[in-house]
Amino acid sequence: MMEQPIEYPSGLTMQTQDAHSVSRIPAWALFLTGLVLNSSCASQPVSREPTRAELAQLDIRLGTELSEGLEAMLPLEKRPEITVFLREIGVRLTEKSEELRSSPLGVQLFKRAHDAGVADVPILSIPGVRIYLSTEYLKTVETESELAGALAVELARVSLRQVPKRLQAISATSPDSPAVVDIRVFRPVEAELVEAVPRAVELLYRTGYDPRGLVEYWKRWRTEEITAIPEGGANRLIRETYRAIARYTPLRNPVVRSQEFLRLKQRIAGI
Repeated sequence: MMEQPIEYPSGLTMQTQDAHSVSRIPAWALFLTGLVLNSSCASQPVSREPTRAELAQLDIRLGTELSEGLEAMLPLEKRPEITVFLREIGVRLTEKSEELRSSPLGVQLFKRAHDAGVADVPILSIPGVRIYLSTEYLKTVETESELAGALAVELARVSLRQVPKRLQAISATSPDSPAVVDIRVFRPVEAELVEAVPRAVELLYRTGYDPRGLVEYWKRWRTEEITAIPEGGANRLIRETYRAIARYTPLRNPVVRSQEFLRLKQRIAGI
């Protein structure tokens, strides 16, 4: 079956810098159009598809460039006692991924800001791997398995290279535009989330987290606070998650709420 291309929202273009622009990327074509490598057997550089290791290094460099502008725009919340725990969950998940286990993982908290263009998004990720969770969403989480599910989706999106692919698709339509990245490029679209579901469920199973926590996460996308995709899209994600779960034998004693998570809930309430 031929893979269907993902359609991106109109308006996500490389344009002149404005209130939603993240950063200018030097030599961004290096990140988005592949590698040109020198061959010892040829006098001219030889173009070829980069290896998985080379892509990982490119994504780390791209993520570093993007994070500087993104973190300058997002109102970050410094809570190391919380982000350390979130990173521990993320590390457990990345250790089960061949594409991600060698990538450094960073986790940050941010407060939703309507003027930043991501007011209705609970979590963002960029290549590298860096994940940003909104404090408003974090306060509502009742189980560690849901939190692991939210992180697993973003890790799956990173391993699928959705942001670099999206930037490449946008640049192909505006090849002569300045290399300015609109912050809204990090907002997920429904097709990307559907693509990420099987890999996210796999990470949860491999790590021992109850994958039904991911269903609870998608249910939040049907609320008024999270409007990044329509309600029908959230229902589709729930169906896709149950379909992915059905491929596995049920876990014995899956992680739902650890004692550490229950202790942390009290600190989260004070954000």
